[in-house]
Amino acid sequence: MDERRLERKITAWAAIFRFNGMTNVRLDSVLRSRAGMTLAEHELLAVLQRHGGRARMGELARDLMLSKSGVTRLVAKLEEPGDWVRRTMSPRDRRATWAELTPAGEKALEAAKPVFDAAVSEIFADALPDGELDRVTAALEHVIATNGWTATTGSCAEAYAPVPGTRPVGERPSDARPADGLPDGVRPSGVSPDDGLSDGERLDGARPDDVPPDSGHPGAAPGR
Repeated sequence: MDERRLERKITAWAAIFRFNGMTNVRLDSVLRSRAGMTLAEHELLAVLQRHGGRARMGELARDLMLSKSGVTRLVAKLEEPGDWVRRTMSPRDRRATWAELTPAGEKALEAAKPVFDAAVSEIFADALPDGELDRVTAALEHVIATNGWTATTGSCAEAYAPVPGTRPVGERPSDARPADGLPDGVRPSGVSPDDGLSDGERLDGARPDDVPPDSGHPGAAPGR
């Protein structure tokens, strides 16, 4: 392999890795201080809203790229004390547990929207002109499609389904996916620090306990 090409690949990946860590930490910090919720909690509420306020727990796990136990813990946190989400059972399928966005959860999400929108603009979007934003979006969507994944919003069951006739690079046939629906070797990503989830259930953005807050280290947790 051409050494220059390899260096470009690693450099690009390292930039994406640092960007993901930085944005997760900063968005989580802003949402905690100005909206009273973590980034993970915001994302779960937003996913429920996009899906009409109600989704199966298994569908939420796929949409948020969480393990089933991880999404169960996160939903349990939002059931109390604010009663933002409630779990229900379908009378037609007692095996399936659903999560529903409550009026209180809808109100909390709407109150957080201007905070989240402003933070995304300040941390990310305002640093790029519109043309660059479009190119970044197109490039990332191309990578997603190349790896055989869809990114359709609004259908939990299909949000991360492989494109027919393809499968993610390195995935083994038939037995490649564990019970939580994620490919082998893929860490769940997106749950915020101190969300009560174990290491195996956290999204990227969870930080090691020995990194001081606001230390400047890419793994540092936001200060309180």
